[in-house]
Amino acid sequence: MKKFIGTLLLVLFHFSSNAQLKYVNVVTGNSVGECKTTTSGKHLISLQFHDIIVYEMNATSGLLTKKKTFPNPDDQEFSFMNLSPDDQFLYVRSHAKKNGQMLAVLRVYKINWSTFDFKLIQSIDNQDGKGFEFNADVKISPKGSFVFISSENATELYVYKRNNATGMLTFASKKVVPQSHFTEFTMSNDERFLYGASFNLYKALVVYQMDKQSGNLNEIQQFIHPSYKDYTSEKLVISPNNKFIYGIGTDVYASDQDQTQITIYERDPNTGLISYKTHYSNLKSDGINNICFIYMDGSGETFYAFSSLGNEIHAVYVFKANPSDGSLTKIQTINDSGTTSKLRGIYEIAFSTNNKFVYLSAARDNAITVMQNPNAKPSYVNTEVAPKEIVEEPEVEVIEVVETPNDNIETVETNNSNGRSSNSNGS
Repeated sequence: MKKFIGTLLLVLFHFSSNAQLKYVNVVTGNSVGECKTTTSGKHLISLQFHDIIVYEMNATSGLLTKKKTFPNPDDQEFSFMNLSPDDQFLYVRSHAKKNGQMLAVLRVYKINWSTFDFKLIQSIDNQDGKGFEFNADVKISPKGSFVFISSENATELYVYKRNNATGMLTFASKKVVPQSHFTEFTMSNDERFLYGASFNLYKALVVYQMDKQSGNLNEIQQFIHPSYKDYTSEKLVISPNNKFIYGIGTDVYASDQDQTQITIYERDPNTGLISYKTHYSNLKSDGINNICFIYMDGSGETFYAFSSLGNEIHAVYVFKANPSDGSLTKIQTINDSGTTSKLRGIYEIAFSTNNKFVYLSAARDNAITVMQNPNAKPSYVNTEVAPKEIVEEPEVEVIEVVETPNDNIETVETNNSNGRSSNSNGS
């Protein structure tokens, strides 16, 4: 009987841990695909082409309530954005035509959460004064020390130092990678190593070590697994525990894009170097096609892959991730329904602080679909204790104290005017 109960509990646990995401709500007319939730868990920011939209998040229901629409003051269009870790500054890439060419500018906004206003405090083009290329992406390092700007159509990665107090940026360095296009990059939590994905066949995944003082990037590894030498590496995700990096890529010689692979790399936390761990090989048998984006929630135990191709495929694939070995198990497919899920042009995902609510942002549907994750786990917290710095204590001279009879105590008086001392006997 005990064995039966134990088996039943194990089965129930298996099904509960693989429970599927549930539909909550759809908010329309508010997104070009970019959305971010604040570290505080109180708000979600979404981009429209000419507006920044702020929503209040209900911690119990996950529902969004629009608080304010902040219009772009000129004719430029918003596209990419990222929030500072303290929620005080927003970094937005906007673009417009300049001399007949579409170029991008990075804008820094100071956020007033009382009035939901955004004050422009800095506007940056690249160091050549020509503006960043149109598809430039914007990312912030985990601790907020640096801001990175790249482009999938260019060969440069710009690095800016960030002032945590003022939010202002100072140019630090530019990394030029000949015949390569940065399509994605991610960084280790300690901000020591940056991992870049590229279309270049011979640099599918590149590892850089960062000088925290200068912002310079030193290439320390180029990695392509021999079995996938014809695959480009396009998107990257680092697990919250920093043990694994997930990448997707497409066979450039395939007649279609159904050859997408999800590859899991293991990471050495000391050297930053990566090695091949495994790959998810059941894509076709699991009905998964044309993966274009991958994400992971803060717990590191739920992994998401997006498909979006023309008018054919718009879906979100949900996986259970094993934080110990990095392996993935597919548990759900969410297809575009046009009603309970608007996923055409699915582009980005955001999470509530407890990972219980999932916000799926779709550009073509101009909508955010809200889902609830019954498997939600708290975000990963690094419990590893850094080696304690050993500080040598100075030697203390021990002075022997000899008691003197009261009638022979000598009193020292100090003359404040000249610093000299005179002695007198106590009575």
